[in-house]
Amino acid sequence: FQEVTGYFLIRFTKLNNLANKNITPMYELDNRRQKTRILIGKLEVDGKYGSLTLELTALSQKQFFKLADKYKNDAGMSVIRKSR
Repeated sequence: FQEVTGYFLIRFTKLNNLANKNITPMYELDNRRQKTRILIGKLEVDGKYGSLTLELTALSQKQFFKLADKYKNDAGMSVIRKSR
């Protein structure tokens, strides 16, 4: 995703006990609190002890646009460009 502070890649791996092994991509700023909170995905746990690994990587502008172009038609990826 692209934010005023930079360009970032979020990768989810090691999905365990998630319903349909699925994470719904989303991006939502919540400014109601003193600090801004960014929601990045929604998931459901199937049974007990669901888990995942989240990796956050800062990218250069060139890297971000290269990946955005590469995955623009991939249903498993979600590219979020800043709206401001």
